[in-house]
Amino acid sequence: DKQIPLPERITQCRNIIYGPSSIWNRLDVYYPDGAAAPLPTIVSIHGGGYVYGTKEVYHFYCADLARRGFAVVNFNYRLAPEWKFPTPLKDTNAVLEWLCRNATTYHLDPQRLFLVGDSAGAQISSQYAAIATNPDYVCPTEFGSVPDCGSVCDMIFNATGKRPVVIGKPEPLMPQLAMEL
Repeated sequence: DKQIPLPERITQCRNIIYGPSSIWNRLDVYYPDGAAAPLPTIVSIHGGGYVYGTKEVYHFYCADLARRGFAVVNFNYRLAPEWKFPTPLKDTNAVLEWLCRNATTYHLDPQRLFLVGDSAGAQISSQYAAIATNPDYVCPTEFGSVPDCGSVCDMIFNATGKRPVVIGKPEPLMPQLAMEL
């Protein structure tokens, strides 16, 4: 990967500390040079079976997404076996809290937010979406609460992309399939 050039005209902000561990809790932000307004924002969660992997594996992928007009947040989370579940979810929540606090500085738009992940990262993103959209899913003393920058329901979109899922009133991801069931 070291020989692969990054896309041109991309701003990279690397190794920003977002959480309690200055070793593990680091993130990178990518966005097109010259961005003046908030951009649709992608949060990328790496895979690795919860025991290995890093944001570095997705460095070029995230830079390419930024080339296409997105702001991208790419982060490391604390890994097993040293860190027990639900630590990766807590770290994801800390990233979204950081995103809300720093949206203006990095041209991030919390109202147009997409979580993406590979392997374990996909599971983390889908479980986080379940937590964010269903308050009965998680015990507040175990996890805390999801950030509120505007409304977290505006941050997690259903699969139709038409409107946000409403916290407390979950709707089926595929309404026509739910009707058939």
